[in-house]
Amino acid sequence: MIADPRMTVPIPPEEHVINPTDLIVRTTNPDLLDRTVQQLGAAVVVEGSFNGDTCRVRVFGDPGYIKFALANQGYGELVGEVLADSISPEVTP
Repeated sequence: MIADPRMTVPIPPEEHVINPTDLIVRTTNPDLLDRTVQQLGAAVVVEGSFNGDTCRVRVFGDPGYIKFALANQGYGELVGEVLADSISPEVTP
């Protein structure tokens, strides 16, 4: 069934804004962590963020699920969190 464009309700642009959360995660293998969190949902390891034994995992949804998986499945250790209003487009570790 094709939707009739006259019947659609426009959604204000502010409702499309995604407020990401960056999780600081301790891991020994950021590539494996990246592949794993991508399978869990809308999350990725921020490219170039690996610094020693930590990296940033950017979550574009509910970070609670990713935090739960990190804590209970052994994918990495959560060591910090950066809220959306503190995230700049240019991320450095």
